Amino acid sequence: MWDNRNRILNWVQQGAIKHTDVQQAIIEGQGEPTKHQWLGFLQLAMLWLAVIALCSGIIFFFAYNWQDMSRFNKFALVETAIVLSCIGYVRLSFHPQMKTAMLMSLSLCIGALLAVVGQTYQTGADPWQLFAIWSLLMLPLALIGRSCILWIFWVAIINAAFGLYLDLSRHFLWLYLRSSDQALIFAIFNTLLLIIFETANYSHKFSFLNIRTPYLANRYTQQLLVTAAGFAISIWASDGAFRHSNEGHQLLYYTLWIALAFCLYRFVIKDLYVIAASFLSFIIVSSMYLFEALEAGADDAIFLLISLYFLGSSSLATYWLKKLSAQLDGTSNPKPSLKPDPDALEQAQQEDSK
Repeated sequence: MWDNRNRILNWVQQGAIKHTDVQQAIIEGQGEPTKHQWLGFLQLAMLWLAVIALCSGIIFFFAYNWQDMSRFNKFALVETAIVLSCIGYVRLSFHPQMKTAMLMSLSLCIGALLAVVGQTYQTGADPWQLFAIWSLLMLPLALIGRSCILWIFWVAIINAAFGLYLDLSRHFLWLYLRSSDQALIFAIFNTLLLIIFETANYSHKFSFLNIRTPYLANRYTQQLLVTAAGFAISIWASDGAFRHSNEGHQLLYYTLWIALAFCLYRFVIKDLYVIAASFLSFIIVSSMYLFEALEAGADDAIFLLISLYFLGSSSLATYWLKKLSAQLDGTSNPKPSLKPDPDALEQAQQEDSK
């Protein structure tokens, strides 16, 4: 439905369809959601709300009745929920959405079980270990489920584990980390995850497992990793703008990362979201370095100059991105031919002469 709508709007921009006929073209081209599609959307939304509400209810039940429950009751409740999720997955494996919902419920219940173990046996002094074990146990579920929802949740968990580890331990790989260095390590970590996901997606196979990649349906997981890595490296580069020391390499490494991301997602993978995010990050970071360079003669003119730079660069980036979007849409959805095919016309004339 959305593909038809985007294709029709793209034809309107190319002049193949008149603006006065847009609404009729959308209706005839099935560019609007039907009642059946709205019903399917509501059913899917209710399904996920039910899963989240059920798992949240179990967690809050523990929090409210923790002092009144014995150890046996605590573990029995969570393990019962895990068993029921497994049974639901087996019974509903023919339904893709229900199967994904059951795997998500199972993942949340596993996290609840680890939390109960940590609170019961007082192992919560190292919270990063809980998230690390949780991500390790959830990895097979994400591979089985083949859903971007599970992969996004897995990425969030493993990033939480890594972030907590960096906060608790100042020594990583025998290096003493400052706050800015932690942002750099966090960016490198997400970049490595992104490389793994993009490599698997590009090759369509795990060569060492010889199975199909489970996240080919969309690019939400990769876009989330790009956002996390780009945000972290932008923070790291921005720290170098206001630190008066010999750390100009931060801008160099940041520019190299942005340039590689732009080239990769412009000419190889062609992801407009990543290109737009790269432009936004570069404009913000470069504005900070420009302000730091002109800070010596601080007056009102500097703020005016930086504002003009920000507005001008944003306008140019927006204009170029709109042209690139139309170009990418035109490549995926070619403009319909408005002129008759010469060969077909000649054949028709020959048939008429006969």
